[in-house]
Amino acid sequence: MSILPFTQTFYPGDVDPTSPERHFIGGAQANYLDSNCIHKIQEKFCELGFEYMVGNINGCYNSKLASAVCAFQEQATGAFRRFVNTFDGEASTLLLTPTYNGHVNGILDEATFRELNIWLLHNFANSCPSPLTRFGRTWVQQPIAAAMREVIKITRRHKGYFPENAFACFRSPANVTISSGMIKNSLHHLALAIDLDEWRGMQNPHLDRFFISSSEDNEHWNVHIPCADAEIPETTHTFMFFRADSKTYYECEISGRFLDLTAIFKSVGLTPIRRKEGWTKNYYLTEWWHFQLATPRSWTEEISRIGFSIKTLSLLGKTYQKP
Repeated sequence: MSILPFTQTFYPGDVDPTSPERHFIGGAQANYLDSNCIHKIQEKFCELGFEYMVGNINGCYNSKLASAVCAFQEQATGAFRRFVNTFDGEASTLLLTPTYNGHVNGILDEATFRELNIWLLHNFANSCPSPLTRFGRTWVQQPIAAAMREVIKITRRHKGYFPENAFACFRSPANVTISSGMIKNSLHHLALAIDLDEWRGMQNPHLDRFFISSSEDNEHWNVHIPCADAEIPETTHTFMFFRADSKTYYECEISGRFLDLTAIFKSVGLTPIRRKEGWTKNYYLTEWWHFQLATPRSWTEEISRIGFSIKTLSLLGKTYQKP
């Protein structure tokens, strides 16, 4: 197997990196793997539980796949292995003598492929302390998944409609475009934040699923959802809405039965973040949709728990907050 390094630099003759059909083409000194081969590589990493790092199986050797390669190599140098029983799905911990004699460099070389096949043969899986789990159409850490299940259970108990796929969370830290020297430390990279679908609120008084009002401290938002529980009294609220054409906000009174979704989020340990400066002129700075889980660990400790590390990310040219 030829060496396949990842590069963010493309040269004349390379496939356009903005094209959905793009795939890596080696330079003059390297052989290339076609998109079908890369497609198979992505499938193998998904089988090992690196799916949230790989992203779409698209035959593209991009920064997501490169991050999975780095994380896999880093785990392969250690003696800890997470073994998953294919019959019952139960996971257990194994300690063994590592067989990987390659480097943590993001290069798909022969040593990496040999180790990849060993892991597949023995049912080893992503061995980071907190591998992410699929939830709706996103990836989250287990505490977020548990909190969101409780939120949905509470809202349904009161006959409220909570659109399960109306949120996003994990943003791969390997796939974030940042300016030179910019430091990035978002909790979305740690899968410890949830964004509700911003286009289901503040848009239309008659069609919205989420209704937003200002909090008492005038720095946060209170989010409500309609419900049909007869035990919830009918009330009239003043909610905020946004006119996209003029980029202005206006208030509108809405009557009905509502659940305080922000209070429900807080009851399960998820807190809203503040609206950002300049929100009155920019809808995306309102941040009414953002809730996150407080963590006692540092950003770098958390990122390593989900399979990334500062070393891995630095190989991809990313800049992040140091401990």
